[in-house]
Amino acid sequence: MLTLVTMHVVAGAAAYAVTPASRHDAPPDRPSTRRLEGSRRHEAWRGDAGTRHHVLVGPGRDEYDDAALRRVYDGKAASYRWASLVNDTLFGAARLRRWVMTHARGEVLDVACGTGENFGLLRGVDSLTAVDLSPAMLDQARARAGRLGLAVDLLEMSAQQLDFPDGAFETVTTAMSTCTFPDPVGALREMARVTRLEGRLLLVEHGRSRVDWIARVQDRRADRHYRRTGCRSNQDVTAVLTSAGLCIDATRTRTTGVFTAIVAHPPEPTRPG
Repeated sequence: MLTLVTMHVVAGAAAYAVTPASRHDAPPDRPSTRRLEGSRRHEAWRGDAGTRHHVLVGPGRDEYDDAALRRVYDGKAASYRWASLVNDTLFGAARLRRWVMTHARGEVLDVACGTGENFGLLRGVDSLTAVDLSPAMLDQARARAGRLGLAVDLLEMSAQQLDFPDGAFETVTTAMSTCTFPDPVGALREMARVTRLEGRLLLVEHGRSRVDWIARVQDRRADRHYRRTGCRSNQDVTAVLTSAGLCIDATRTRTTGVFTAIVAHPPEPTRPG
């Protein structure tokens, strides 16, 4: 069982470590945010006794756009893998990542691949394509693929506009990413579109804890964290997937519910009449 001190570390660090950032490592050109035209706030209300929090599951308040996120993660690429090690070791995300990636089969697309943290767990698939918004992240991912001896087709691409035909992949994976997508619901729908109907979407994500006091700490820090990193650290991961129409098959959680691994599949196509 976690001690109280460790729980304070989890509450504070989970909000910050999940998206690598510190007050000292912001890139020289700090990105500005902008209001998206015609945007709406989608709110999910939870709690009792008047307690509430909102979860942005689509464009809402001042949002980072793709260009701003590209600048952020280009600036963090060189140190990103070390922050990922904190998530994987201290917070147990590695176990979730290993579990969920065992479901990968056939032709695989790794979306928002970062520095290639998933690559080592995808050795047995038929083919691996990986996309990311940041050229600097892709450079790191290319180096990792080389060290692993893996053939990976690496492409610069937004998760919200995947340049692939419908049903192009048997498996689509992503990790620690939906919190940063300007439109996470739209991005997940794009991932579902390029996944075969019999295929699977595999995710490792972070969000609001199931422990009330930790969740309240996350809520208090969420806006400041978002302004610095473009990361919605208190998102309701299940609500985002449900809003995108994905069908959840299995989940596992770690660290008081902050980290979640999900196996899902695309929704059945709507039939006319």
